[in-house]
Amino acid sequence: MSGAVLIFRDVTERRRLARDLEQREEQFRTLAESIPQLCWMARADGHIYWYNRRWYDYTGTTLEQMEGWGWQSVHDPEVLPAVMKRWQASIEHGEPFEKVFPLKGADRRFRDFLTRVTPVKDDIGITRWFGTNTEISIITKTQQELREREQELRTLTDNTPDILTRFDRQLRHVFVNAAIERVTGRQPSELVGKTNRELDFPAELCDMWDVATRKVFETASPQWIEFRFVGPAGPRDFITQLIPEKEIDGRILHVLAVSHDRTVELAAQTALQDADRKKDEFLATLAHELRNPLAPIRTGLHVLQRSQDLGLTRRTQEMMSRQLGHMVRLIDDLLDVSRITSGKVILRKERVTLRAIVESSIEATRSLLEAAEHKLRVDLPNEPLWLDVDATRISQVLSNLLTNAAKYSPDQASISLAARQEGDQIVVSVSDNGVGIPRDMLTQVFDMFAQVNKTLDRAQGGLGIGLSLAKRLIEMHGGSIGATSAGEDCGSTFTFRLPAAAPRMGTQAPLESGISSGPSLRALVIDDNIDAAEALAALLQLLGHETSVATSGPAGLAMAIDAEPQVIFLDIGMPGMNGFEVASRLRAMPGAPRSILVAVTGWGSEDDRKKAKEAGFDFHLTKPTDDAELEAILAQVQEKAERSAPG
Repeated sequence: MSGAVLIFRDVTERRRLARDLEQREEQFRTLAESIPQLCWMARADGHIYWYNRRWYDYTGTTLEQMEGWGWQSVHDPEVLPAVMKRWQASIEHGEPFEKVFPLKGADRRFRDFLTRVTPVKDDIGITRWFGTNTEISIITKTQQELREREQELRTLTDNTPDILTRFDRQLRHVFVNAAIERVTGRQPSELVGKTNRELDFPAELCDMWDVATRKVFETASPQWIEFRFVGPAGPRDFITQLIPEKEIDGRILHVLAVSHDRTVELAAQTALQDADRKKDEFLATLAHELRNPLAPIRTGLHVLQRSQDLGLTRRTQEMMSRQLGHMVRLIDDLLDVSRITSGKVILRKERVTLRAIVESSIEATRSLLEAAEHKLRVDLPNEPLWLDVDATRISQVLSNLLTNAAKYSPDQASISLAARQEGDQIVVSVSDNGVGIPRDMLTQVFDMFAQVNKTLDRAQGGLGIGLSLAKRLIEMHGGSIGATSAGEDCGSTFTFRLPAAAPRMGTQAPLESGISSGPSLRALVIDDNIDAAEALAALLQLLGHETSVATSGPAGLAMAIDAEPQVIFLDIGMPGMNGFEVASRLRAMPGAPRSILVAVTGWGSEDDRKKAKEAGFDFHLTKPTDDAELEAILAQVQEKAERSAPG
């Protein structure tokens, strides 16, 4: 008998488990669709079978494109091999992994994502993989920008000359820039985490800093302190502002100190104040020095008006001439300093002997030396010492040194002038046994307006510019000058050095005076200053010349055409029609006489002389006129008149 065996199995639990699994997976997918990350699931072998909507939205792909291993298409080809290697290792070993790599979006741009992959396991093993991709490109960009800003800030703080340091509430340095090393000799890292006291800074400085820093923490108000710090760079003066650094809630977290080095600034202020003081002293001295010769000149005028004594008249005239010469020298020194400073002095170099310069300088200072009964000893070698120099300028330097020696030595003092050749240099020294120079003034005596002894200077006369002028002139010739002294009342020695020149072959013909007694000339003086015009006319008449005067440009132009003078002395700075215009019109006028034109002016620079020549002038005299220059010009005009005379 055949039969059937029926086996009944209870599948209720299996169906329940299946329903629970489906329900949980649905819940997972609902959750996965709601989070901002890109999500996906893969089988145990790594085959991805599901992506959330955000994946498709970002990549712009479809399920068909992503099925299986299609996800490789949204990876950077250069990075994909590393991603595959890491993914395969996880599949093989069942390990989770985490890695940052770029994914391509629908706009075809790559952005950085942090990918986390986790295996899902049961009793048998891995059943699936769950993965998320979190975009971190904004975080990465922000971090990169933060690093760049930090680097920029570090570059800025380490290259600023100011010292920047940040303090915490325990008064410790939490940040210091590189400028600290220049002042303290310590690296910033040596200061961080320590207080000023722990760094063994001077106690008085620590007290000042501690009080000011605590006050900022307590009041939230900036504080200022000024101090001097002595370090490897020497003493430096600082001004520091302490600034509160607040949190969002207003609490003060740190105090930032910005320390500015004011050493150079304070030195400049001191120098400016010193220069201003010297300027005031100079102006007072200038007024004094100009009044000194003016007083006897005015007195002399009164004497000449009242006296009939020929001897007294002669002596008064000699005195007035000396005082006028003193004023002219003062003004010339001022003009020379201005011209040298502005680079307008042109040296007229020639081959000359030092002896000729020495003789000229001694002659220029003879009256001063003789008045004080000084004994001048001159020590020159027998053989000539040759120089390529502007003889007038070097004579001016030597005269200045002799004048100083005479002024600052007691009566009947000994003064010596010595010269020698050392190698390729000529060395000239002027020594005296006078007031001497304090040691701290030796480097300053050549400064503009410097005066070693103000009382003596003012008593003896001087503007404090002579030595500065001498130094500049010597340096313009490629030489050097210096001073030595054992101290006050021990005398002084000034020495200058100049390049030696090769000896000149043969002898030099003696110079002639240029003053001759030629024929009488027809002269015209044109000057709006009536006193100056009549004085010059009177001098010309005394020299034997027929002279007329015009006191304006138009009047002078008319007289020049009518009288046909052989020489015209023409003032430049006249109102209306100035001297340049008069000269230009005379030279341009057809049939006008070819008179010798002499510019007589207070403007005496090289530019002024050049401008006068371009306007048609033949000669240039600077006021007050020098008699020798005037007579030399007249001699040349007389010589020209003799050559052109008939017969």
